[in-house]
Amino acid sequence: MAQAQTWEFRTADIRRSLWGILLLLAAFTGILTASFAVNLNLNWLMALMLITFLGGGFAISWWIWRSETVTLYHDRIISAIYGDIYLDDIIKITRPLTTTHALKLHLGKRKIRWQLGKNSRSLISSTDAELAAFGNFTYALEQLLEKKQGNRTSRTTAAAIKPTATAEPENVVTQLKKANKGMGKQEWTVYLGLLLAALGLVRACGHSWFKRNDIRGMKTASEQMFVRRLQETNEAVAARWQKEGPAFLYTNDKDARIRLFPDMNFDNPLGMEAFMYVEANRGLEAFLTNKDSAALFIYVVAGDSSSLIMRPQRYAQRDSSARHFYFRAYDPQQRIRPAGIHPADTSGQDQWPVFNVSWEVEVKPGQSMYNAITESMPGMPVMVSQVRLRPTFRLYMTGRTGGGMDAAGFREAVQGLNQLLKKHHVDTSLFVNRQFN
Repeated sequence: MAQAQTWEFRTADIRRSLWGILLLLAAFTGILTASFAVNLNLNWLMALMLITFLGGGFAISWWIWRSETVTLYHDRIISAIYGDIYLDDIIKITRPLTTTHALKLHLGKRKIRWQLGKNSRSLISSTDAELAAFGNFTYALEQLLEKKQGNRTSRTTAAAIKPTATAEPENVVTQLKKANKGMGKQEWTVYLGLLLAALGLVRACGHSWFKRNDIRGMKTASEQMFVRRLQETNEAVAARWQKEGPAFLYTNDKDARIRLFPDMNFDNPLGMEAFMYVEANRGLEAFLTNKDSAALFIYVVAGDSSSLIMRPQRYAQRDSSARHFYFRAYDPQQRIRPAGIHPADTSGQDQWPVFNVSWEVEVKPGQSMYNAITESMPGMPVMVSQVRLRPTFRLYMTGRTGGGMDAAGFREAVQGLNQLLKKHHVDTSLFVNRQFN
């Protein structure tokens, strides 16, 4: 009897790969659920997800690799991982296409899989010695199966043939030879195997996952939180507005209105439905935490419902004795040519940004309102002339008590603007003066 031969190498465990992916998915779901419960900042959430992905991926990369020792006898393989594997039980041999060195033995319902791979960019990679050991093992197995085939072919009597449940021996030998010839030809890595395993897991379990509607449930919870906090914010703003005094609007847009509201961020950088209200909830929570003194801003809402926040300018030396109010200029039919587009190129202009700007006016003590408005931005005379030249051009002047303006001051501002409008032949009867509180 020939002496048994033994080889040692590390192999990737596909079952552990599947469990690792499942654990990562569970961790991501848990993090998302917890983030909505505590209203976690989106940046922190993404950082936590990234750390989990990198840390979990590194841990799984180590965990899926197992040390294997195989000993080849005349009738079996003894594996440290799979136990006894009888050669007569092998009905099929294949080589998975997910890595450079791999072998799969089909034993009816049982399948034995060894998978190695060499890649300098991988966290863990098979060594040259391990690949050589695995290659020597598969070659020795091929020689042994071929020898057993020859022995079986030389037997001439049916009584001498031991009944087995195997396929024809030559088929198994041919399959192993084909697998051995393909070893090392494909430059794939074990991590592609993990990707395929993940796709298989999604395909097998995705229906039940989507039935649970986890993402939709998280979006619904976030939306309900948004509606609740929005109502609380509106109530707090109404109380502040009543206490601090009215706001004023002078415009040629008769359907326009103004609102007071905190500065909000409705961004959703990931574009994911589940994150639609994350940043908005964060902003509302910040306001409600300090609702009696948090900053409120005027939002000018045009007749077509487009809105724009009126932000104070950052003057280098802001004069506390000065009065402040705001302008908005808006024309939905006027497009702004982006930088870098040739003046003669009008293609795609429907996608260019709409003309929609705002600015602050500072009226210092002793300064006339007319001069303050005229000098509030370069080309102000051209701006007010657009009211006469373009029927869709809308001009809004607004301010509020507590924000640097009062009723008497705003009447003075209206007089100053009317003086400028008339100078440029604009019909001031097109404008309305409104008060909101």
